[in-house]
Amino acid sequence: MPEIMRDGGVGDDACCARETGSATRGPGAGPAPSRGARIARAACVALASYLSALWAVMFARLTAQVRGGGGDVLAALDPADPLVAAVVAVPLCALLLAFFSRRAAPLRRLLFRLRVPIGLLAVVALTALEISGSSIAQWSTLIGGDADQGTLLGFSRSIRGDEFMVLTPFAFSQEHTGYAAVSDLIRGTATDVTMVYAQPCWALPTLFRPFLWGYLVLGSARGLAFFWSARLVALLLVSFELGRLVTRDRRCVSAAYAVMLAFCPLVQWWFAINGIAELLIFGQALVLALHRCLREGRPLVRAGLALLMAWLALGYLFVVYPAWQVPLFWMFLALGAGDAVGYLRELGPDLRRRVALRRLALPLCGMLLVVAAVGAACLLPVTDVIALETGTVYPGQRSDLGGGGLEYFLYEAASPFNALRASEAPLNASESAGVFALFPLGLVFAVLCQVRRARRTVSLDAPTVLLGAIEVLLAAYCLVGLPEPLAAATLLSHSLNVRVAQVLGLADLLLMVRSVALWDVAPATGGAHLAARGCGRPWPRALPWAVALAADALAGVTLALVAHGSAGLAPLFSALLGLFAATLLASAQLAAAGADAGAALVAASLVVLVSGASVNPVQRGADALLASPARAAVAQLAADDPGALWAGEYSFLGQLCITAGAPCVNSVNTYPALDRWRVLDPDGSDERAYNRYAHITVVPVEGPSSFVRDEWDPQDTFTVRLGLDDMERLGIDYYVSLTQDLPKVTGGEGLRLELVSRAGGVSIWRLTGERGVW
Repeated sequence: MPEIMRDGGVGDDACCARETGSATRGPGAGPAPSRGARIARAACVALASYLSALWAVMFARLTAQVRGGGGDVLAALDPADPLVAAVVAVPLCALLLAFFSRRAAPLRRLLFRLRVPIGLLAVVALTALEISGSSIAQWSTLIGGDADQGTLLGFSRSIRGDEFMVLTPFAFSQEHTGYAAVSDLIRGTATDVTMVYAQPCWALPTLFRPFLWGYLVLGSARGLAFFWSARLVALLLVSFELGRLVTRDRRCVSAAYAVMLAFCPLVQWWFAINGIAELLIFGQALVLALHRCLREGRPLVRAGLALLMAWLALGYLFVVYPAWQVPLFWMFLALGAGDAVGYLRELGPDLRRRVALRRLALPLCGMLLVVAAVGAACLLPVTDVIALETGTVYPGQRSDLGGGGLEYFLYEAASPFNALRASEAPLNASESAGVFALFPLGLVFAVLCQVRRARRTVSLDAPTVLLGAIEVLLAAYCLVGLPEPLAAATLLSHSLNVRVAQVLGLADLLLMVRSVALWDVAPATGGAHLAARGCGRPWPRALPWAVALAADALAGVTLALVAHGSAGLAPLFSALLGLFAATLLASAQLAAAGADAGAALVAASLVVLVSGASVNPVQRGADALLASPARAAVAQLAADDPGALWAGEYSFLGQLCITAGAPCVNSVNTYPALDRWRVLDPDGSDERAYNRYAHITVVPVEGPSSFVRDEWDPQDTFTVRLGLDDMERLGIDYYVSLTQDLPKVTGGEGLRLELVSRAGGVSIWRLTGERGVW
């Protein structure tokens, strides 16, 4: 990772002083913390250590409870948990205080210098050991096998179905196609895998999806491990670098920001789905690259940076999930534009024009040209697929003007606690996930910080102002909605209020760490761009405001939990949330009090780390799926009858088939196979049922076929009641079911389903007639 502070950055002496906390401190670093501040910091670290230990003890008990086949909901504290946590917290607190002491400064500097090699080594080791966070062990409950097969820590979660039942089987199926851009396994017909639910393949778009490269060279199991480990390490490293930029190289606060982002509920509950990690990695890296380009005087290096920005922009665009892409785009644009405005504002008029043209306008124009050319080369071959996808009933041309999103702010504050439940939660754990930043705490900090700057006749901080304005816009979209022209102009009509609410938490976290860095700026400091310098005495008036907001959020969360049938959990969760909030608030205050007091904020982030790390298991290998007897039976039949077409009772059985190399009509249909379903529906009367991204259930019946779509079901499901005559018309040869003995169903000319194999928890049937297999 390139150094981002080369121009106008803190010198080596200042960095050393900041690390050691010595009296020789760099300009803008603030005075050394007082004895009272150090005691307060130690108290904050102790509280964070205890909360982390308590969480770990409770989660360990829940894991044993789930694996032992007991209840799957942690209803209350065990009387022994607080005592055990106290024992665990003592050495943890001592270790943290020792790590942030002056004597440990050389160790911290060494870890800082080696952060990239350490990250690369971690990726190599985790990939070689096939370690991932996948819930793939859930397959043992679906098709039989050893429970928790390969799960080293934690437990797999059934709610992660989009990961272990959809995305992972898709990627595994690609090994059977030679990683082709068009799969003949998914949907049982030619299916593009370069854009919709993009998969590893030898195609140009994969150049901009680096975390899929592991599949191409390492195969399925290690490719899965690389996919998980590389994304987590990259997110931590890039977030740390952006934190250094936003906080003027305050490394403790930057480390806290990186951990609070990478392990927040939003990222962990959605880690393998819809590209949230990629969006955060590419978006933050774009801000860093633009910052470097503005300050780079060498033309060739600027050209290289423009190409890098084009690659990052294409990686961002090819995630193809507008619901998050649009609000995150505005957030990253505010950061980048704020940095550019602040930097150019400090230059003289003549120099400003030259810099704006050579270091900003020309690189951006070059970047946009490359993005347009490569984007066209990737998208033109799949315009028919894009048209088919946008013409679906779901997701189709999604349009939402926002409004009515107040509940999401209440739920997101409580979302860290969903990890302490195995299957049930007050709300869908993924949909209610957010960034634990106690919105709008960051916005309040930012306003108070800018008011203080104005009173000291210091210019307003451009990144804070622009990011705050974007946060207000996004909050307006969520809470009251936007007029249709404004929603369309900002592209927010392609998002959803729940997704925008989740992005608001991230914007608020950025405002918090930025305000901590700029809390008390002397008039002579100036510097409105991202690298502006701040020093650090807190403004005491901020604390009552923050405590009042936290109390309001706490009351709202308690009411939300009670309203959703979790009255027994509300007191416990509310108490823990209060301690979480107090730790975060006190840490932010202490971080503003002095550069090395940011250790308290790092300690507060430890609580987020422990709760986030509890979401996904530590999983070794993928044998729960790849080595299952059911998959082996399908693979054997597919090898013996390579031209056969398959169907499954449920879509996850279709996913099982494609991982074994068997093309299946009802593996998850990423876009509809309209030609196939219109064979059964020639007049198109049932098109609303099947013209969608869909998980499809296939049920053999006597007589004519029909489509069943219950409007109360999720939007991505439908059922085909399929007569055997129509099964023959569609060319289906094999049917996989969880039912060991299917009801006797026949069709014309003696068509029937004949049992050919039972393996694991599934049975495999072949369509036969009087003259044998047709």
